[in-house]
Amino acid sequence: MQLFRGALIIQYTNVKNGTKVIRDQSGVAKEKFNRDGSFASIEVISGYFGATLSPGSSLDAGVYYLGGQGTALFEHADGTETVKLGPDGTAQNLCPILAR
Repeated sequence: MQLFRGALIIQYTNVKNGTKVIRDQSGVAKEKFNRDGSFASIEVISGYFGATLSPGSSLDAGVYYLGGQGTALFEHADGTETVKLGPDGTAQNLCPILAR
């Protein structure tokens, strides 16, 4: 189990054009790890998290801001990820915003 306390405010920056996006990724989530210690999954209890999705994943490749109770990300052995949105889940790809 990992426990972090306090606000988690992340600033994403496109270093080529200077565009910045700030997101509040505070919240509570359950993370699971494989026997070898590598990341397996994360599920939101409340709040948000950020994730980079690889080509071939369930959503287009990109940097995502994900949230909503029950929203989860599962990492597969081939390096792809599957995102499952909860009932009020959201998935925002930040790449189009940062490309402006």
